[in-house]
Parts: sequence; C-alpha cells; structure tokens
Amino acid sequence: MLIVATLLSGLAAVFSLIRPPVLILSEFKGLSRALHLPDARISHERSSPYGLMQIFSSPALRYAPGLSLTYQERIPVRKSVFNNGEWFGAVVPRQEKEQETFLDYTTGALPYVLETRRRVLILDAGTGSLISQALSRGALQITAVEPHPAILSFLSSELAGETGDLFHHPSVSIRNLSSRTFLFLDKSQYDLILLPTIDAFGGASGLQAVREQYLLTREAFRQIWRKLTPRGVISITCWMDYPLRHPLKILATLAEVLEEEGIGNIRDHLAAVRGWGTVTILAKKTPLHTAETEKIRRFCRILLFDPALLPGLRTAERMRFNGLQDGRFFLYLDAILSPSRERFYADYAFNIRPATDNRPYFSQFLRWRSIPDLAGLYGARTFPFLEAGYLLVLLTLLQVVIIAVILIMLPLHFLRREGECRISVLLYFSGLGIGYMFVEIVLIQRFLLYFGNPIYAAAAVISCMLVCSGIGSLLSARWIRKRVHALTVFTLIILLILLHSLLLTPVLQSTIALPPAAKIIFSLLLIAPAALVMGMPFPLGIRLLTGTADQDIPWAWGINSCLSVVSAALATVVAVELGFVWVMVLAAVAYCITFLGGWTGLLRPEAFRRFS
Repeated sequence: MLIVATLLSGLAAVFSLIRPPVLILSEFKGLSRALHLPDARISHERSSPYGLMQIFSSPALRYAPGLSLTYQERIPVRKSVFNNGEWFGAVVPRQEKEQETFLDYTTGALPYVLETRRRVLILDAGTGSLISQALSRGALQITAVEPHPAILSFLSSELAGETGDLFHHPSVSIRNLSSRTFLFLDKSQYDLILLPTIDAFGGASGLQAVREQYLLTREAFRQIWRKLTPRGVISITCWMDYPLRHPLKILATLAEVLEEEGIGNIRDHLAAVRGWGTVTILAKKTPLHTAETEKIRRFCRILLFDPALLPGLRTAERMRFNGLQDGRFFLYLDAILSPSRERFYADYAFNIRPATDNRPYFSQFLRWRSIPDLAGLYGARTFPFLEAGYLLVLLTLLQVVIIAVILIMLPLHFLRREGECRISVLLYFSGLGIGYMFVEIVLIQRFLLYFGNPIYAAAAVISCMLVCSGIGSLLSARWIRKRVHALTVFTLIILLILLHSLLLTPVLQSTIALPPAAKIIFSLLLIAPAALVMGMPFPLGIRLLTGTADQDIPWAWGINSCLSVVSAALATVVAVELGFVWVMVLAAVAYCITFLGGWTGLLRPEAFRRFS
C-alpha cells in the first residue's frame, strides 16, 4: 500500500510540473480590477521567489501619483507591473538631464528643491521611476537596490526600450538583494536616500499587516540616517490614508530616530509637503535654514501644495490649497513632535508606535481596546477591511485550534485503556510541536536579513534543522538511556533557545559581511547544536510508548502534527503582539512544559529500566 501511495504521489508531482494548475486571480486583487480597463492585457509574465511578476498594459492606464493640479501636459499611457496580482509600479521612461518630467510636479520632488543631489541611494527601487527622476535632476551616481530578480530581468531586457535602457545607464548601479541587508553591507554615504512610496491610493485593505517590513523599522531608519552626508536628506512619500495611520507612523519613526541620534530640536530638521493625495516627509542631517524653507514655500505656492511641517510654519499655511477630510491631521503631527508623544501613542485609536526589528510589522495598526469604538465609527462591515491581514491570521488561528482540539480529543473515545494518564502524553508531544515550530519560524526571520533573500534563509534554516534533528533522532537511542540523560537534553535545549534569543541577532549582524559560502557554513554552526538536541525528545517519547502503550503512538503523532500547524499561526500572533524574542522565550517554555509533563509520566524512572 505504501508503494502504491508513493507512486501516485510521484505521478501527481510530475503531472503538475508538466501541466501546472491554472492560477485563478482573486477578485479583490488590484490586477483583477485593472483587467476591466479597455483593451487590457498582460504582455509578459515571470515567476521568482518573490511571486508572479506580470507586465500589464491598457490604453486607458495613466500613472501620476499625487500629481499637482498645475500640470498642464498630457499624461502618457504607461505600462505597469503587478506582483502576485497587486500593484508593484509603473514603467517610466528615462528623461534627459534637466528635462522636466511629471514626477517634478509631485510632492516626491521635494528633496530636489533644496539643492542638486549628486549621490543618491534608492531603496526598493521597483520599476525605476525614482531612478529616472534622479537622473533628470542631475544625480551623478545612483545606487538602486531591488530584491525582486524578476523585475530587474524585465527592465534589463523586455522593458529596456520602454525605460530608455535605464538600468544600463553609466551613472546607475543596481544591487539585487534586500534593501535592509544592503544597509548592513554598504559603507558609503549619500546626499539623498529615497524610500519607496508607502501604502496605496485610497488606502489599503490591511493585508500587509502581518508582513515583516524590515526597511521601515526604527533600526533601519537609524542606519539610513548614519549614511547621510553632512547636508544629506532622507525622503519618503506616503499616500494620505483615512483613518490616518501611515504618515503618522513614518513621522513617529523619524522623530524617535532623530532624538536617539542626539538631535535637540527635531522640528528644525524636518519638512513635510502635502498635496491632494500624497505627503512627502523629509529629514535633513543639518537644520533647515531660512533660504531652504523659502525654497520649500515657493515650491508649494507654484504647485499648489501645502507645507505640513516646516521650521517657522504658520497655521494658515497648512491648508491653503488642499482641504482635508480630517483637519486633526496637523494636531497629530504636532503631538508626535511634542514631549507628550508617549501619551499620544497611548490615546490614539491605532498603533502608530515605530516598528522595530523585534516587531517589524510596520503596517500592523490594530489595537484590541479600540475595536468596539472603531467598529462603531466605521461600521461593522467596513472596519474589518482596515486591518484584514491580521484579522485573517486570528481567524486562521481560531479555526486550526478548533480543528486540532477535535482531532486530538476524538481519538480518546476509541482509545480505552485503564490505569494510564494520557495528560503526560498530551503535554509532552504538544509542547514539542509548539516549541520546535516557534524556533524554526524565528530562525527563518533572523536569517532573512543575514542572507538578504527569503529563499536562501528558508533553505538554510529548514534544511539544517531537518538534517541535524534527524541526526539527533538517530543518536537519541544511544545517548538517552537514563532519566538523567533526558534531563540533560531538555536543559540543553532550553539554554540554547534562550541563548539564541539574546545573542543570535548581534552575532549575525557582526558577520553579515562574510562571503556567501562562509555565511552558509557559519549558519550551520549556529543552527546545528540546537537542532541536534531538539531532534531527540520526539523519538525518545515514541520509544517510551513502544511496548507499553502502542495504541497511543498514532495519537502522539497526531498531537504533535496538530500543534505544529497551530503554532505556525500562533507564532505570528505572538510576534505581532510581543515580538520575536518572546516567541523564543515561549518556545523555551513549551519545552519546559514538555519536560515537566513527561517527568511524572513518560519520563518516570521505571520507563528507562528496560534501556539500561
């Protein structure tokens, strides 16, 4: 029977490779709505570890984010790029030097108003629109970092004609790796550092809430700040969302970083310009002087933008050309820059505290205590779409917990045996399932920054843990023959997990500049000891059940499998609410429960006598 099942599985795998299943596009994806435009079509597709990249075109498609109402030229048709069905960027042709482009009529042109930027760093460069703008504004050296290999391939080949061969320009240097990993590796300084546009027109559905965004953490902004030349600036553009979240969180992150860097009056280093749809926030290494603030005011007057933050700004200037649905926006900005920032964080309906490397969920804004008020304010049907991503994780967790309880408790009706407590079996194997998965998930996240690629990180962690845990399983019969040996193994597991939670991140950051081959070897050395001993308790438990409670062995496997599935969703919830350090701490607690649960049951002294 096993041979037949193996053959059928192999045939199914081969058939899926020869004729892959057709992916059905969700009606809630941006591409699904774009395909309703006249003569819409997808001209190219390419898969990568980051998803399915598709080139979309339609004669009705225009791209001009937050364009000034003073722009009089015709907005040309653009091709656009979608990744996994969601908007990724528009294909913008390269302009000649000093040739005006429609991007100069957006709030994103703010950093070029002050002075010419010779050395520019563009993080998560996407389709290259910011590269095109930087070249047209006189940048001499542009470093563009983009982790998606598929878009780099498109822009260097199929779309090279559309972009004016932008990526082969002698002033442009392309780096294909995670932007955050690049910040760890790069030692250069820049006159201007540009981050990608945050959120989307009209706001998003909150599906990014459980996505780790290491480029938008407080630690990342501190690295960016330290890469600026003495007159350098950071610039980041956000869509104006409602309710207000993204611009507030960006400003809060910048404010805290500037204070950590010893800046006294942070208002003197910040400027923000708002249009009808976007706001661009700028942070300058040195204080903005009077001539620069006048340049910003003139920029706003010409393009009908409003300054939202500026040294010496008057209240009347803030809403001269563009009205706001919620005029409290400016009160919120002032509160974030005031000494009472912590009080504002506590009182605001959404979580706008800066994300950190320990909790890198920039787009997670949900606060439990605010749910009733928000549901009443926005309606029970509308509110879930504000924070859909996190709510989906919570619903998934609830579903798998219910299913796991049913699958664990139902077999007890058929397993009738007197004189044996099954609580020990339940605690032992459930703790193993939770603890192992918690550790694996955190290690993947930590090594993601180390390798700069999610595929490399997942491959390194999962393969190393499976191989080393398998070796540990093989050795467990030889090494664990007495009760004291089991105590030693569990003590080692708990200590190694706690050491990883405290020391792994600084160790990885100090060795991140190693060559790729050396990184792989070093990763194996870091992961192998913990994985080796973590592979021992499960076969030990099965061995202790063999011959004394054989009918409980399938149940033990089922407990471990169910709790492994539950722990995947549970780890995400814990990471969002408490951070990755607490996920590791709870993994150690899970192994403690495993040990304590088995100490009076599976691991009782008489159970080991037959192994002596």
